[in-house]
Amino acid sequence: MIPISSRQDTPGPMARTVTDTAIMLTVMSGTDPLDQATDRVATHAVNYVDHLRTEALRGKRLGYPSQTPEGVAMNDDPEFQKVKNSLQSAGATLVPIDAPSIDSTPEFLVLLHDFKRELNAYLETRPGLGVSTLDEIIAFNTASPGVHAYDQDLLIESSNASVDQEDYLSIATNVRNAHRQLIDGLLQQHSLDALIDWSEYSFKSTGAIAGYPGITVPVGLDDKGLPKGLYFLSTAWDEAKLLSYAYALEQALAASATLSRSGISQEG
Repeated sequence: MIPISSRQDTPGPMARTVTDTAIMLTVMSGTDPLDQATDRVATHAVNYVDHLRTEALRGKRLGYPSQTPEGVAMNDDPEFQKVKNSLQSAGATLVPIDAPSIDSTPEFLVLLHDFKRELNAYLETRPGLGVSTLDEIIAFNTASPGVHAYDQDLLIESSNASVDQEDYLSIATNVRNAHRQLIDGLLQQHSLDALIDWSEYSFKSTGAIAGYPGITVPVGLDDKGLPKGLYFLSTAWDEAKLLSYAYALEQALAASATLSRSGISQEG
């Protein structure tokens, strides 16, 4: 997995169940001399499996955006209502919130800068690929048959992006801090334990840009038959808490499915 930007992408384990995810994250967590972001992991070492409890959502307050980015009310979404009922049956209180928007222009500039620099650094460690830089990838795609199947606009834009190093560091720091302040502010303002959203929106990627933990739980299929997931987000070092909430939802959904197969209705 190659992140577009190490400042904005937060890859983690993908597994069949939340329990498997917790096992994997427990094993994977640790410091890496090549990854400065892991410097403080040792002081937050956790066995995440120990935190998985079916009652983890009891008494918790979860904030969700009152509208999707397209302006559709979340409460008008029947699929969200089903998930909402499951969360409430597990003991959670759902709180609609209005999240302020953040100008995405500086964040996009950081992404373009990071992608070129970090992809080139990655390619240096993979000799024999036939390409060693972003520019060579662009040239290869241009010269290869079927090039029109590829949209290279972002690759070219990244290649052409230029920003002074001092300005870049200032912009990148400001971007991360703005998104951290947004998340922490919402949690504090509404006395929330976590934020939730559909995974395809993920609070407009605020968590990834902030460098905060998040987890997605599969909750069913959309009207096109594609997987749909609920995304949990919180502040720094809240992985154990988010895993416990995800586990509680997973168990609530499984219980609801069992009741449905048995022909027993469940009030939300």
